[in-house]
Amino acid sequence: MLYIGLVFSIVFIAIVVRLLLKDFFPQAVLLIAGIAMFLVASFINNGLKAVETSSGFVVLDIFEYIKGSFSKTNANVGLMIMTIGGFVAYMDKIGASEALVRVALKPLAFLKNYPNLASVAVIPIGQLIFICVPSAAGFGLLLMASVFPILVNLGVSRLAAVSILLRLLQLRQCKLPKLRAYLILLMTKYPLPLF
Repeated sequence: MLYIGLVFSIVFIAIVVRLLLKDFFPQAVLLIAGIAMFLVASFINNGLKAVETSSGFVVLDIFEYIKGSFSKTNANVGLMIMTIGGFVAYMDKIGASEALVRVALKPLAFLKNYPNLASVAVIPIGQLIFICVPSAAGFGLLLMASVFPILVNLGVSRLAAVSILLRLLQLRQCKLPKLRAYLILLMTKYPLPLF
């Protein structure tokens, strides 16, 4: 049984990789592959227990398991986005963003003469931040509160700073139009509310 499960897993992984490389919609491919792997695992009796109380029909059990795992995951991500959004709003309200800019500009003062170098240096720093923040929305909010004001004060134009933040969000595969629109609005000189 172990070898049959291993063979099926390798086949499913190969199919998923092929579909993702052909630019199929990743969420749909992964969801369908996961459901199919659950069905195969239950039919070869791999000892997989999807839910605590079984309905007696394997397909319904799989959807019950998906519902339970989505509700846990989405609740955690939503809570993290709200926490980060609250942190950003609080930082802005108490003036911590301006204090961060003043403190960060002292060691980075040499980059005022080289704003292009400062804008390039943000990409790897953003990648390190993005390892710690699993949410694209939270990641964008943190970038707006911390990195954007530093870049602007280092002499990077608002347009270039926003394009760097948008590039970081694109690397994160962020598909949040409100967040992207807000970042584009940051190019203006008017103070904007968070959302």
